[in-house]
Amino acid sequence: MTEPVGGPPVEDEPVALESGQPADEPQAPDAGERASGPTGHPAVDAAVARLAEQADLPPGEQVAGYEAAQQALHQTLASIDQT
Repeated sequence: MTEPVGGPPVEDEPVALESGQPADEPQAPDAGERASGPTGHPAVDAAVARLAEQADLPPGEQVAGYEAAQQALHQTLASIDQT
């Protein structure tokens, strides 16, 4: 608690950020920040890039891209399990 000059003590309040969230709460990353960098596996990097491209499309047009990325990731994980 802090005591203002000439007044009663006031509890300290967290400073709000531009988003309106208190400064002491973690901020959720933007969609572009979540996939920020290569994974080290070319097939996964390509699938993540395709997912990022889907964000600008209308929802009905995103389905095919999400399905293709899911299939590529599934195949990649299956191949890793077999090695």
